[in-house]
Amino acid sequence: FARVQGGPEAADARRAARDAVKRLHRAKPGLEKRDAAALVDALGALDEAYHRLRYARRDAVPPPHEVFEKLLGRGSVVDEAADALMETLPPDLRIGESDDPLHRLYRLRWREGAWLFGPAAPWRLDERLEPGEPTTTPKRNDPVAMPTVHKWRDAARTWACREYAYAVPCDEALDALTALSRPVVEAGAGTGYWANALRTRGVAVTAYDVRPPSVIANAYHGRQAAHVPDLQTGDALRAAE
Repeated sequence: FARVQGGPEAADARRAARDAVKRLHRAKPGLEKRDAAALVDALGALDEAYHRLRYARRDAVPPPHEVFEKLLGRGSVVDEAADALMETLPPDLRIGESDDPLHRLYRLRWREGAWLFGPAAPWRLDERLEPGEPTTTPKRNDPVAMPTVHKWRDAARTWACREYAYAVPCDEALDALTALSRPVVEAGAGTGYWANALRTRGVAVTAYDVRPPSVIANAYHGRQAAHVPDLQTGDALRAAE
């Protein structure tokens, strides 16, 4: 981290690394007592440091779905708890395998959640349930949960949305769009993640965003690199006419 050079993104990465060291030190007594809140705070600090470094040095730091595959995939510490919880779920709640990077990442974080909060979890969590924070966006409020679960969920979700997309491309949605057999104009494309997924299926997509993050800072994605090389700035509705 000390060798990361550049503008404000590099400074943020160094700051996050220093903060992670402090938070890991503070969490040590709680970790010795197997306290889930202490562990989630420590993991959140490491999450932030990694993602800040990735944001500053995308060319040198592997993407989240590859990093978390090593941390949370088969053969990792979460294996037994995640598999035990999977067996207790009805089929419609089980998260299947996918080649989509964002889907893979969320499935890995789900395994982490099973290890942290599932019935076989080795960590204790004694907190009262609280509602999620209210939102003015089309997304509904988060479900009622313990504060530590809210904190973990936000840490797992925020950077994934920023680097990839806010919605996970599923085969059913991509198949439906591909079946239209016509060019597609995407409005509010963000990083162009969906456009890229459709192009891999042979769909001709023109992706627009009013503030493409690869060109200008975007409220949702910052200055994240785009997933397509030709993400365009402009009004998609005019382009579709």
